[in-house]
Amino acid sequence: MDVLIIHDEALSRVRLVKALQAASHRVTLSSSVEEASEMLQFARTKAEAPSVILIAEKLLGAASARLRQDLARRFDELLWIPLRHDLEAAWIARYLAGLELEAPAPKREKLNIVLYEPAHGLRRAMAGALTASGDTVVACASLKEAKTFLAGLGRSDDPWVLVAPVMCRGAELISLYLGARQCLPNLRWLVRAPQKTPARTGHATPRSTRLPDLEPDLETVRRRLSDPESQPAGRQP
Repeated sequence: MDVLIIHDEALSRVRLVKALQAASHRVTLSSSVEEASEMLQFARTKAEAPSVILIAEKLLGAASARLRQDLARRFDELLWIPLRHDLEAAWIARYLAGLELEAPAPKREKLNIVLYEPAHGLRRAMAGALTASGDTVVACASLKEAKTFLAGLGRSDDPWVLVAPVMCRGAELISLYLGARQCLPNLRWLVRAPQKTPARTGHATPRSTRLPDLEPDLETVRRRLSDPESQPAGRQP
């Protein structure tokens, strides 16, 4: 956690810093409410603000109330914790560790996925894995089926992802993608590398249905779609 300590006693600040840093927290120090206000006045994003503010109880007053109100307007998830003088630094570190464990998981961008995979078994395995992750999946066995579905969506700014393998009909896939982008400007195309065919032996080897490198690529798409400055696929950032 990123922690800002507002405390006017140097010895107390040192004790808190040692305990919190030992628990892997990142700590910033301030000796007064006024100093903290100056430090935080230009913070505009969550990355620029602390997750927690620990403030000595005796520093609470009109100035701290104004600071808390100002921060609450900008960062609604920021925790403001007054410190009693009798609290031990080690206990505070353990308390913050407990809060970190209880923190809800970050919101996960849900994707609308058009999956084109001719192989029935692999298509079913991939669709099942993606659906289990909370994504909406339309599995297509042919280019014609994928083209018909995408054409029926009409104009939409919703995020869509086309997942298709590298294959000899690449020109048709490119045509499909570029045509769909006319109505779906936020469409992304994930090119899935073909699986290696196992060498033939005296015994038949079942084809693997693992999804190599699929999820990391999709997670990259999620991050880009959740970033308001992200560029659509096909454009250079």
